[in-house]
Amino acid sequence: MPTLSPTIITNTTPAVTIVGGNITYDEIRRSLGDYVYYVERVYMFSNNIKQINEVVAYQIYDVNGKQSIQSLTPTVDPYQTQNSLFYDIDEKDVILNGQSSLAFDLLPNVTLKLEFFTNRLAKKDALDLITPNNFTILESAMGNYTFFEDWQPNV
Repeated sequence: MPTLSPTIITNTTPAVTIVGGNITYDEIRRSLGDYVYYVERVYMFSNNIKQINEVVAYQIYDVNGKQSIQSLTPTVDPYQTQNSLFYDIDEKDVILNGQSSLAFDLLPNVTLKLEFFTNRLAKKDALDLITPNNFTILESAMGNYTFFEDWQPNV
């Protein structure tokens, strides 16, 4: 996995870009393929504890093009000495599928590491979630057909 490091570009409007070799955002989106990632928890590490307390805006578009934005608010114990946090996202549905994004304010002179703990789901797996042992049920419902059992081709 490549290392992505932010680079500050000074323009009339300051911006942060992510540079990581020859990788583009489009290539990252295409690498998702047919998979959807359900985020269960995020590990956050920073050299400034204030960065971990920043609100993260999660944005996703549904199949109808409707935009939904949720605020993820990690909270660090004020007496905590470590600059890291495991943030559980069980109460919210955070899905990474190429139509979603995370946005946050990056404080000056701060490094931030995000590590996502996810469940990967493919379209082919969705059938098993709806009805477990789907194909076993289908085969038993078909019964024992012996129509072609003694069939021999003519030579």
